[in-house]
Amino acid sequence: MKNLLCLCTLLLCLLHVYAAPKESAFTNIDSLSKQKEPKPVFMIVEVLPMFPGGQEAMLKFIAERLVYPEAALEEEIEGTVVVEFIVEEDGSLSNFKILKDIGGGCGEAALDVIKQMPNWVPGTQRNVPVRVYMKVPFRFKLQNASKKKRR
Repeated sequence: MKNLLCLCTLLLCLLHVYAAPKESAFTNIDSLSKQKEPKPVFMIVEVLPMFPGGQEAMLKFIAERLVYPEAALEEEIEGTVVVEFIVEEDGSLSNFKILKDIGGGCGEAALDVIKQMPNWVPGTQRNVPVRVYMKVPFRFKLQNASKKKRR
């Protein structure tokens, strides 16, 4: 019985050694302490991020750059596209995503405009710049369309 217990203990130790990662425990602890955890992304902050020059400047920027896609014109597609992105602590934009698309290339057209935007004034929480999710809706509306496909 004593030999069986010793044998089981030895097998468990060997199994532990072979199942252990190749790096030592000390290396893992050191590397973990050096890794930066991703900073949280806020949805609600005390001060929202702002396009440089404010809302009117952003609307002007979008109006100058947004092109109604040819496919959407031919299909007479209208509707709202919503693009989400993150305003980083330094005001740069990242993690672009089309949340709502109406087809005909409208989502990609809206995304292209967002990607062209300059750095924003970052949002703050307790007077510290933080990462913030933002959503911008784009309304695609045709003038004098005979048969409208709303989405």
